[in-house]
Amino acid sequence: MKLKKGQYGYHARLKIQTACWTLLLFAVSAAIFFAGVSQSGTKNNLFTVFAILGCLPASKSAVHMIMAFRIKGCTKEAAEAFAPFAQKVFLLYDLYMTSEKKNFDIACMAVGGQFLCGFAQNPKTDIAAAGAHIQHMLNMRGKSSVPVKILANKDAFLNCLSSMAKAGTDEESLSKIEEMADFVKSLSL
Repeated sequence: MKLKKGQYGYHARLKIQTACWTLLLFAVSAAIFFAGVSQSGTKNNLFTVFAILGCLPASKSAVHMIMAFRIKGCTKEAAEAFAPFAQKVFLLYDLYMTSEKKNFDIACMAVGGQFLCGFAQNPKTDIAAAGAHIQHMLNMRGKSSVPVKILANKDAFLNCLSSMAKAGTDEESLSKIEEMADFVKSLSL
């Protein structure tokens, strides 16, 4: 089963996928370079130019790989603690958002029709700045009425999930929740 952004384990698979893709692209560039050197006996040939041009997508992939390896994500224990709420609350896992000044590692985000609640498991995450960044992006999208709360305490997040699950969702708000979830995923790497 192919994991999608927002599902638990997506970034673990992304790390492996980007590392393999980056190694493959650099290996192809190296193979082209060494093929040209072995054929002509010198590095001054057209194969060298192709090998250098091949390093451009390989370098772009390396940057993507480095960003993927920075993501800590949600631990298995935390994901198991949040799993009972997945039937009633829309949960997004392993979100890594960037702003102009900071990066935010959000382990889990609960998406409600009129409320966003996130859990930042990484102690280096500035939860106030993360909430402000998401709120700013929502304001730019015209959704200023949606409050955002980012929590560093797992028990507080579980309480938030519990209250969201008790509130429930109706068919009307389901499309709003999916729209909001897609927006939050678009903010994440």
